[in-house]
Amino acid sequence: MAHIALLYGDDAKKGGIRAYSHMLGATLRNAGHKVSYINFNTLNSPIYKSPTSGWRELALTYLLGTYADYLSSRFDLIIGNGYYGAFCNHTAVTIYHFVYPSYTKHLGENPIKGIIGGLFEKKAGKNRLQIAVSQFLAEEIKRYYDYSPIVVPNGIDTWTFYEVENKEYLRKKWQLDPDNPVIAFVGRWNRRKGADVVEYVAANMPHVQFIAVVGYGNVTTDLPNISVFNSLSHQEINEIYNIADIVLYPSRYEPFGYVTAEGWAAGTPVITTNMGLGYELVSIPVFQPFIIKDMNMIKEQTLESVKWYLSLSDKERNDIRHEGSLYIRKHYNIKRWQSKMKEIVGYLLRKTS
Repeated sequence: MAHIALLYGDDAKKGGIRAYSHMLGATLRNAGHKVSYINFNTLNSPIYKSPTSGWRELALTYLLGTYADYLSSRFDLIIGNGYYGAFCNHTAVTIYHFVYPSYTKHLGENPIKGIIGGLFEKKAGKNRLQIAVSQFLAEEIKRYYDYSPIVVPNGIDTWTFYEVENKEYLRKKWQLDPDNPVIAFVGRWNRRKGADVVEYVAANMPHVQFIAVVGYGNVTTDLPNISVFNSLSHQEINEIYNIADIVLYPSRYEPFGYVTAEGWAAGTPVITTNMGLGYELVSIPVFQPFIIKDMNMIKEQTLESVKWYLSLSDKERNDIRHEGSLYIRKHYNIKRWQSKMKEIVGYLLRKTS
């Protein structure tokens, strides 16, 4: 049994990197290893305040690395996530979830943020094994940092996200009109995740019932056909996927996109962009109509895709749902991800022993 440390940032934020780290930690524990999480919260620093950003994020990242170095003798292996392992000299592998210069470019944010984040990310991967969570991200890493990471696509638990037969019961449970379509959004309610796109579609389709499931942050909208739910369980989110006719996930920057995989695994088409998982699916015919390719027309193309799908016959929609679900459940099953990550960790442990 080895003792493995996982580095990541703001634990209170409950974001994707935290979720990934805990999923990896659970996998390694099930393989017999001891796992410790080192994050901003464990520093007990007076400058820590969630959510972190700006100079505070940079300072805490430096402190995180030096603290992990101080504790390094306790561990057989230290795994860094993104730039959070940049200042830890004992990090053996960096798992990339982002490319900051690309992120700021796609979001139109301050390029200085991208430059600084990029410097940290490049430092985090130097002379270490690098892993990318999608083919899209691997190509971004090659373009910006000239690294060639191993691609280990994220996976989802298909026992958690699956198609429920009695959808009529679920619609009654959630008090939805059985005669009108339902569209769901799952994620943070901000511009990056496409909240403005959801509002645009909702405003143009007032008869459609929209459900926004927000895990972090608040929804601010005046549209009467958008219902908001916060911090639902995985079981409840799966129910939302099942009662929805379509899931919207029009993210302007997405390294992978769990929602895309989860929705399709539950048998509901997901409209997303040509990034992350969408980048890998766009070459497969059944998914092509649901991938937005022109970011300048993201609102219009999302609305067009919704109207097209809702106009199909029940048979046509069922055929799409069935084919898409089977593909995702086969190729993005968490067991494939777990097997690959255990293989990589085993290799690193043998190499360092």
